[in-house]
Amino acid sequence: MASTYSAVEISSPGVFTLVERKVAVPGAGQVRIRLEACGVCHSDAATVEAQFPNLFYPRAPGHEVIGRIEAVGPGVTAWKVGQRVGVGFFGGEDGTREACRRGKTAYCQNAIMTGITTDGGYAETMIAEARALALILTLTNPFGASAQG
Repeated sequence: MASTYSAVEISSPGVFTLVERKVAVPGAGQVRIRLEACGVCHSDAATVEAQFPNLFYPRAPGHEVIGRIEAVGPGVTAWKVGQRVGVGFFGGEDGTREACRRGKTAYCQNAIMTGITTDGGYAETMIAEARALALILTLTNPFGASAQG
């Protein structure tokens, strides 16, 4: 495996830069994903234009991510290397304040937002919280061809 990967990061509002980064090791409760696709969304423009609170540069935008798990961090038991997964805008909660403790994680005051508070999918790899993943199934039709679902 290569020790670096390419990413497009925003280095300051409105400035895109193609960079090489060191491949990160996933931490506890995280996975590293090798990207296959990343959508482009209006909220990515808000990242580019510094319209989100808690946004620090440099930042790789992109929260509509599909890829395959390349490595799992400590404590990740529900996910395996090679599984195809998706990651969306909401990348996890911090679990420290009342909204999180009551199960209202969408109101987390320190939410993990893919491509905003953590690097997103405008890159060859990314780190994601395992609890924020969605499994992408591969469907096989009865005629022998497979379709990605």
